[in-house]
Amino acid sequence: MESNNIGIITERALEILNEYAVSENMPASISGKHHIGETRTEHLQLAVNVMSHLCNEFNIHGEDRDMLIASTYLHDIGIYVISSNKKVHIPGWKEYETGWSRHGALMQLHPLIGSAVLEMYDIPRKKEIQRLVSIHMSHWYKMCPQPETLYEYLICTADYIASRGQNILKYEKERAD
Repeated sequence: MESNNIGIITERALEILNEYAVSENMPASISGKHHIGETRTEHLQLAVNVMSHLCNEFNIHGEDRDMLIASTYLHDIGIYVISSNKKVHIPGWKEYETGWSRHGALMQLHPLIGSAVLEMYDIPRKKEIQRLVSIHMSHWYKMCPQPETLYEYLICTADYIASRGQNILKYEKERAD
């Protein structure tokens, strides 16, 4: 599989993601504290770009690469389950200036919620994808399973780099004045 082709696992992941994508303009950060000015779509594309570069660096091709890209598209699916763009009258549910709301206590569980959501779908290499989704925030949320394999470290790295915003990947050559 060439890096610019979408494999069948990624194609299926995008079908699943589209069921939960409330809005293309959904902010990447419901609270507005992170991913400043980034939409959900921009964050996912940045994370996928980072994962693609990591796959190149570690010489990961074929179905393994397809599975890693698919997992990266699905890594935040749990957030879409615990978020709303309308007023929700449930104790603990908080509205933010972004116009979106979510239950704050559930945010730390979104990797595990995402993994559980994927249980109801038919997708190749589902168990591996569920594991990757469940650990993608392990560096921030210690209740999440911790990475043990290269692929698990790669999804954590891709999301971490993407969460720092698009400017982290821009290189500006210093001018000698």
